[in-house]
Amino acid sequence: MITFEGVNKEYWLNRKRSIKALKNVNFNVNEGEFISIIGPSGSGKSTFLALASLLDKQTSGEIVIDGKKTSHLNDGERTNLRYNLCGFIFQFASLLPALPVIDNIMLPLLLRGEKRSLLEKKAKNILIQVGLTEEHASHLPYQLSGGEQRRVAVARALLKDPPLLFADEPTSALDEDTARDLIHLFHKINDRGTTIIMVTHDKDLAQEGTGLYEIKAGKLTSIMV
Repeated sequence: MITFEGVNKEYWLNRKRSIKALKNVNFNVNEGEFISIIGPSGSGKSTFLALASLLDKQTSGEIVIDGKKTSHLNDGERTNLRYNLCGFIFQFASLLPALPVIDNIMLPLLLRGEKRSLLEKKAKNILIQVGLTEEHASHLPYQLSGGEQRRVAVARALLKDPPLLFADEPTSALDEDTARDLIHLFHKINDRGTTIIMVTHDKDLAQEGTGLYEIKAGKLTSIMV
């Protein structure tokens, strides 16, 4: 599903100084896997996720997604590939406070020009799949708990049935029981065939996946679980 071949990422601070965020990373995730990536702050986790999801571009090396080499794709081609393949759950739910839950879920696809009438029923069904109810559809974000807001974010990511789901610290700021519930939800999503790559600081939750990797100082290594 995703392959990194000798991938490097370097950020230039000025003409003379740079930071090597990723160093010669080789990585492969197959369809249907649930991969966890751990590492200390500043190790390169978020950079890895940005490259894997085509939100950023590597300095050198090749990233192959769904059989397509991406190094020579232009911005439009990268955007289309990302839209067709990827769903995102970020560290914060990032819900728009003035919009009800149902609109927060549909908004990314509405902005792409898709019809509300075709999305609304599906959005309500997904709301139930992530453990909420149709009654939550009309709630505003402030009326939800932190865990419920995160579930809305998951529903938003799942609306277009992405084969790839990226999760960046999805359990941050959640209590232990709520975090466990969210990981259980990820397992249900993964059991349906969705490939998941999750970045987390929680080593215990990281071991819930089918594969575990660690990034230290920009270098990625596999850990046996």
